[in-house]
Amino acid sequence: MRHHHRTRCAAVLVAALAIAPLAEAQMCQVTLELSSDLRRLTGTVMTECGGECILLWCEKAPWGNFGVNSDFSRRRNTNQFRGWHPDGSKREWNACTQQYYGGPYVNDGAGQKAAPDDERLVGSRAVATSNRGVSCREYLPEVHTAEDVDMAIYEMDRITKDDYITTLDYGDIDIRITCTSNWVCSGTSEWHEQEATNSAGVSARVRVWLSGRVRY
Repeated sequence: MRHHHRTRCAAVLVAALAIAPLAEAQMCQVTLELSSDLRRLTGTVMTECGGECILLWCEKAPWGNFGVNSDFSRRRNTNQFRGWHPDGSKREWNACTQQYYGGPYVNDGAGQKAAPDDERLVGSRAVATSNRGVSCREYLPEVHTAEDVDMAIYEMDRITKDDYITTLDYGDIDIRITCTSNWVCSGTSEWHEQEATNSAGVSARVRVWLSGRVRY
């Protein structure tokens, strides 16, 4: 019996020694994601009215896809600021509002709006990493603040220069964090409306997601 007891103790000690370097190598990686909803355009945008040509390719009025520059990502010709007019997998906007109006070019009497409950990812970024051996529960505060959140909206062009439209400012956004284990934490902010008005009448609400996960 004593022999078996010594064997078990030795096995536990070896396992503990093997796990110790692994635990010391763990870090907490913190990532933020920005998403938008209730996107709308009620003012004047004149960036896609035709006439711009390079070689045999010309811009086609009035549809334009909108991208976003922010601290979370660079603008992309995807669904970063998804509109309502279908173009393959994307949804575009009427980007020549003074020349094209009514009928299929707007989808309600007060301007253009994306489909309701159509939350879309704008971008994500890693914002911090803890020291080795410091867990997410230890590292993260109860409330994390994403500072000076904004979105610069562009009408995207495949060949010609992208056209700047406006910037939506949201200020600082707080995220309350909860942890389900030492190495798994997350949180989501409340929805925030834009703080600034603009001649294009572009608006949207945004929220920020936070995740803290183990990294080796």
